[in-house]
Amino acid sequence: MVEMQVITSMTIQALLNLVRGKGLNQLSGPVGIYQATATYASLGFGAYMMLVAQISLNVGIFNLLPLPVLDGGQVVITVLEWITRRQFNEKLKTAIMIVCWVLLISVMIFATWNDISKLFIK
Repeated sequence: MVEMQVITSMTIQALLNLVRGKGLNQLSGPVGIYQATATYASLGFGAYMMLVAQISLNVGIFNLLPLPVLDGGQVVITVLEWITRRQFNEKLKTAIMIVCWVLLISVMIFATWNDISKLFIK
C-alpha cells in the first residue's frame, strides 16, 4: 500500500514536471514500456506485477487529467454545466476536443520518438 502511494506521488510529480517542461527526455511511449516490461519480467513475477500495477496506475491518473477528451475532462465539463445550469456550445466543445486530441497524439509521437532515439543513441 505504501509503495502505491509513493508511485502515485511520483507519477503526479512527473506529470507536473512535464507541464513545466522538465524531464521531457524521460518521457516514454510504447517502445519504452515494452523494454521496461522485458526487463522487469526477467527480474521475476513479483517485479513484473509491480510494473504492471504501476503502468495501470499511471494510465488511471493520466485519464483523470482535466482534458476534455479524457474522463477527467468530461467530469470537469459535467460539473461546470451543472453549476452554470446550461450546456456548452457543441461546436466549441468539438473544437476543444480536436485540439486536445492533436496535443495528446503529439505527446505520444514525441514519447515514441524519445524511445526510438534512445535505442540508437546511447
